[in-house]
Amino acid sequence: MKNKIVLRSIQKITLLVSLVLMSHYTDAKNLIYLENQYGAEIYCKAFNNNKKNNHMLINNKETLIGRGVRVLLGVIPVGARLPNEWVNSVEIKTARYFSLSSDTSLDNYLDEIVRVFTACCTLKMNCRQDLCNKDAVIVIKPSSILFDWDISVRWETSGSITAFEMNQFK
Repeated sequence: MKNKIVLRSIQKITLLVSLVLMSHYTDAKNLIYLENQYGAEIYCKAFNNNKKNNHMLINNKETLIGRGVRVLLGVIPVGARLPNEWVNSVEIKTARYFSLSSDTSLDNYLDEIVRVFTACCTLKMNCRQDLCNKDAVIVIKPSSILFDWDISVRWETSGSITAFEMNQFK
């Protein structure tokens, strides 16, 4: 019983510390996250110039992303803001069939995020929603090994989301 209370306290402290440390990025706004709702672990590799920040995927390092986990990929690559933290490319593959799976590029989703963000916030075109104060979340949904990945992009208010693991909410 005591161990369970200590574990929950550690999880809450970890979440609080990550929120504080993420404030550096959430002040910047317009971040890109990857959320694994696939139903199994996946591998993700981001190309984002990050060599040491543990709150964002490390550049060109294959990272195992658990079920129900959201990770920070970097900043939407637009304009001159934070070019060292841009996410320029993302690849995923299944962990379950590691030897059989090949990398799947998510660059078309990144390109769409940049295109929509640029149209709405840089070119000031009429948009369905205000994206200038929002972060993009690339969601990997459940699918079958026999079919392509089921992927969508969701926009959420900047600062309202952070990287998380589902066990932080138990």
